[in-house]
Amino acid sequence: MPGLHDLYRAGIYHAADLLLAPIMRAGWSARPAELVAWIHLRRHVRDRELRAKLTPHYRVGEKRILLDNGYFPALTLPHVELVTDPIDRLSPDGIRTVDGTVRHADVIVWATGFRAPEFFAGVRIRGRDKRDLHEQWRPRGRPTAFYGLAVPGFPNLYMIAGPHSFTPSNSNPSVKQHQARYILRCLELSARLGSPIEVTPAAMTTYQQRLDTELAQTVWPRGVQSWFKRPDGQITNPWPGTVRELGRRLELANPAEAFAEVVVEAGVSGQHRLVG
Repeated sequence: MPGLHDLYRAGIYHAADLLLAPIMRAGWSARPAELVAWIHLRRHVRDRELRAKLTPHYRVGEKRILLDNGYFPALTLPHVELVTDPIDRLSPDGIRTVDGTVRHADVIVWATGFRAPEFFAGVRIRGRDKRDLHEQWRPRGRPTAFYGLAVPGFPNLYMIAGPHSFTPSNSNPSVKQHQARYILRCLELSARLGSPIEVTPAAMTTYQQRLDTELAQTVWPRGVQSWFKRPDGQITNPWPGTVRELGRRLELANPAEAFAEVVVEAGVSGQHRLVG
């Protein structure tokens, strides 16, 4: 039916912000969510030993919440075995666990995750005055960017899905849409000025202080290790609020106030002139 898909997406957007986003701060919906998950597990997995293996040892929200009605039933099939013992080594015909058991395998899927906290891994990006993006991030210990889309010292560099612009509680394309709209505003401003622009250190500092305060109020700093964080515990990926809140803040973040014009003159590289 025409319009039904848009209505469905809008329902997911608002319901996720209302029900799932508070979980990231151990808010009102955290305990109900854990209860629903426990009932769902008990309903589909009758075996106590298997159920114990599938019960998380961490609070809901510390890792990515996944909604899947087929996961638990698949693990109860007669030809499926869930093994949680550590792997000792690979044998010529399968996998040997530390208890000495060898499970024969024709195919092994090495699904150990991905390096989400390493933005632009293996890529060198040079900004104004030949500064290196990774070197600029190094003192802080983690990648940072103004709403995940711009970095001081890198004129006209815009990112989609940059640091702290992943929502663990909603639809990520919605975040990217908000970022894309803001980037378009920046490009329009740069075109009107006839010169590159970059986010100012002052705007970046104000944003970063607010972000760090809000991240400290989530379940992640003291939570288990996940792809939200680096091995040293630095949080790199998630946005701590609702997607609606992110969109509202980007609407209020006027590029003419947050960005500076980069004026390149003869013999001088990268002088600044505040746009506002």
